[in-house]
Amino acid sequence: PLLGFGTGFLTEEAKISTLTALKSGYRLFDTAVAYETEEAIAEAIAISEVPRDEIVIVDKIHPKDFYTSGATIQSVQQSLEKLKVNYIDVMLLHATDCEEEGGRLSCNGMEKTSSRTWEDAWRELEITVDQGKVRSIGVSNFEVSDLQRLWEIAHHKPSVVQNLFDPFIQDLEVRLFCKEHGIVYMGYSTLGRSWADIGLTYNPVLNNSVLANIAARYDASVAQVVLRWAMWENVVVVPRSSNFKHIALNFAAQYTPLNARDVDVIRELQGQIDEDEIAAAIEKTYSKTEGNAEIIDNPSIVVEREVNVEQDVVLYFGSDDYWIYALDGSNGSLLWKHQTADETGSVCMTNGSAVYCGADDTYLRAFHANNGSLIWKFRVGGAITSSVRMSESGNLYFGCLDNHIYCVNSSGVLIWETSIGSAVWATPALASGGRLVFIGGLVDEPDTGMVYALDGETGEIIWSSPIGGIFASAAVDERRNIVVFCTVQSTCHGIRMDNGEQLWELEVQSEVYASPSIHRETGMVYVVCLQGTFYALDIKTGNIYWKKSVFIPEIRSSPLVLDDGRIFLATGGGMVLHMNSKNGDVIWSKNIDDSEIFSSPKLATNGLLYVGTIRGEMVALNATTGNVVWSYKTDGPVVATVRINAPHVDYIATRQQFNE
Repeated sequence: PLLGFGTGFLTEEAKISTLTALKSGYRLFDTAVAYETEEAIAEAIAISEVPRDEIVIVDKIHPKDFYTSGATIQSVQQSLEKLKVNYIDVMLLHATDCEEEGGRLSCNGMEKTSSRTWEDAWRELEITVDQGKVRSIGVSNFEVSDLQRLWEIAHHKPSVVQNLFDPFIQDLEVRLFCKEHGIVYMGYSTLGRSWADIGLTYNPVLNNSVLANIAARYDASVAQVVLRWAMWENVVVVPRSSNFKHIALNFAAQYTPLNARDVDVIRELQGQIDEDEIAAAIEKTYSKTEGNAEIIDNPSIVVEREVNVEQDVVLYFGSDDYWIYALDGSNGSLLWKHQTADETGSVCMTNGSAVYCGADDTYLRAFHANNGSLIWKFRVGGAITSSVRMSESGNLYFGCLDNHIYCVNSSGVLIWETSIGSAVWATPALASGGRLVFIGGLVDEPDTGMVYALDGETGEIIWSSPIGGIFASAAVDERRNIVVFCTVQSTCHGIRMDNGEQLWELEVQSEVYASPSIHRETGMVYVVCLQGTFYALDIKTGNIYWKKSVFIPEIRSSPLVLDDGRIFLATGGGMVLHMNSKNGDVIWSKNIDDSEIFSSPKLATNGLLYVGTIRGEMVALNATTGNVVWSYKTDGPVVATVRINAPHVDYIATRQQFNE
């Protein structure tokens, strides 16, 4: 593998860090006699129960064992015993010679009393290959002249060279030698740790502005960009960390989507250490106040398992803990998550291969659906709390608190933006495959609130109607040419889609913060008020078919109405209800939280109903019985409604609107 886990400088943390790395997916581990981590690695592997044949161990002989006959062979045997293995995959000579006194590779003067050199140690290392104790051998900290000599004397040619490698020290000559001779090149201190060894208190790799700019484009950390660049260059990297989060994020570096231009830019950093930039950054580091702190620490992705979008039931949703999640809908296990810089209450959209999500940090992002890596991000002028809709052509529509509604294409390029003069919390409702867009803004006074029909291709206003402010999406019935808006001024309105003529108006119990939902065959529209009254209305006339009190305000969750007559609704007090659409009778109820629920229920073909909670859980219930099947805990309220990948959604048909 191109990405492994390093254990240098890890002492007490070596065992737990290695175990964390194993659970995160690492299978290559770099150690050395000088690191004193071999026993910890052995214990971690034993606990993990990962089969030995899936693990690659890279170990290194200390230079002190160069200078006594047989010491290199004995060192290999000792390492085998400490690692509790029958063979070592790769054993390297750690250096050509000893370090000065005090260093980890110092030899306490042994080299001064012996005529032996690394060449003698290499010959002994070759013996361990013949004995089957070591499968491949190589060297570390060798220059080209040393490698040329090694190539001349070696019976078993070196398979690996491990040298210092980072964006400023790219070891070009040694890498070229390795390429020409079929040797694997492995880099260490790729994230800049070596700069501390020379007394520099500032890491020029992790604080480089060029690398930071690249990282910002991909919602990645600088560490991930550097690691992914190294892998692009076919360099094996072995970052080490005792931070559990960083261990996982470093492993996810393989999903950072660099391009050839990024790689060329990083290549230009070779030898480019800017002393003024370092001095300025050091000053910034020590003068930074809390008010200037970064919004987000290490924006990134964590991938537990890649998604099979055809076979897996996948749940995509955001949490106010700043993460976008993809869960396995069958058991609630994490597939991947991607970090943003603010709360994510917007409902995502997916077309199968990509997932599109807005966030309060002013970005609409596109992710690869299978692993959560960023494809692109589009910035607007305010928080995106509106959910994302997609037209038949693949264009994306969403509102923003900067008073605009936006249309961008599937590549993240702006097609149009239209200001409606008030904050857009509502989700655009689409008709005619996206050629018509219905939207409104949130205002307190009814005389100032307008709803609009926009041209989906140009953003131009086709008609407007002064009915009041809206918080939730409109419901569209294309068969009957009616769009229904409900306002925060406690009214609902049936309006002709084509010309804006108001067909009916109904005053309801209280303000409406939930989207109305339509039963496609009967044309019945279902509306629930904030204070708990649930209405079934005739969409043509606005006449009340039935109304029920669901007892527990406040209700901001939209009802899910199915073709077979079932209704699912989440209410205040953390209650989920299964109701009969013909009369509003409750079939079952289940309490899943202590406070109101913002997330709207969604149903998958596996018979599970999914609802998010304020206490931070995504909950799966059996839709027939109401029993909780599983729950997944995030670190923030889940106010967003889950999006299920299309093959596994039980209730979506062409042109049917979503309850959000």
